[in-house]
Amino acid sequence: MKLLFLFNFWLRLTVSCVFLYFAHNYSICFLGVGSEESLLLESYCANYGLAIFIFGALCLLRKRFNDHLGFLFLYGSFAKFAVFFVFFYPFYQGDGHMNRQEFLEFFIPYLVCLSIGTYYVSLLLNLPAKEK
Repeated sequence: MKLLFLFNFWLRLTVSCVFLYFAHNYSICFLGVGSEESLLLESYCANYGLAIFIFGALCLLRKRFNDHLGFLFLYGSFAKFAVFFVFFYPFYQGDGHMNRQEFLEFFIPYLVCLSIGTYYVSLLLNLPAKEK
């Protein structure tokens, strides 16, 4: 596999997450709905890091488990949900309920990382046999 392919994934994910983080943070501050105990940066970092790890693992495992890469990618998405429920959900439920802003704090970066990851995994699955 070409290094350019991995670099393109990393660059697109990084630029998207950084841009979206600042836009998300600005919109929260502009609307005045932010709280002092926000986990916005942590949720972006967790989703970004997990997306890099999952895609890297898929690239390493593509020759051995080529027929199962889609399922492995799906398991990676389940791992992101597990991270949410173990680390973020208890914090959000500290006051007894989770509001829309808290929900969006985690799931906006989740959806962006998932979209970019899905696109690049589909490209990975369609690579010619000689590049694999």
